[in-house]
Amino acid sequence: MNNIIFQNSYLRNNYHNTGLDMQNKLEMMRIFCVAAESRNFKEAATQLGISPQVVTRAIKELEEQRGEILFYRSTRQIKITADGERLAKQARLAVESIDALLVKDTKEKRDEMRGTVRLTVSSVLGRKLVVPALAEFATRYPDIVVDCVLTDSHSDVIDERIDIGIRFGFLPDNRYVARELAKVKFYSVGTPELIDKVGMPKKLLTLINTL
Repeated sequence: MNNIIFQNSYLRNNYHNTGLDMQNKLEMMRIFCVAAESRNFKEAATQLGISPQVVTRAIKELEEQRGEILFYRSTRQIKITADGERLAKQARLAVESIDALLVKDTKEKRDEMRGTVRLTVSSVLGRKLVVPALAEFATRYPDIVVDCVLTDSHSDVIDERIDIGIRFGFLPDNRYVARELAKVKFYSVGTPELIDKVGMPKKLLTLINTL
């Protein structure tokens, strides 16, 4: 049995009886398919993560649009009608076909991702974070080759054909686009012997001049 995924968050809280667009009609059909399979509006609502009232209104709207009764209701149970059974078979095929198209489209886009990405990253950051993540990246995108260069020097992006550079600090050249990945704290430390020798500097420049 294939699961039907409820995708439209708008319908989680509201369901209008008029002015439904194509997407809302599709979600209405999804609701009907789950209700037809579970034979219980409350259970269908639980599966879809919506309220039973939304399910009830969706089924009622669908019945009004088609001009036929899809479920017999009583205080104890609901029972799908013959018309409901016929529609459920057609609706499930239609919904699954649309879902398959969406999944295929996503897969095709991922398949189009191929080529070589040249990446440069500082040595410490590369060894601790980037290199370990490359294995998972290679599994997810097998057609992308990552040429990773670990170096603490400032690479020439143009001459070395760098696609992505990851560095600590500020971007010295405003011709490039930079995005902050995380906050990094730097600490100035010294050995007790050094402090005894030159004293406790208040500024880094003082320490540099002393050394």
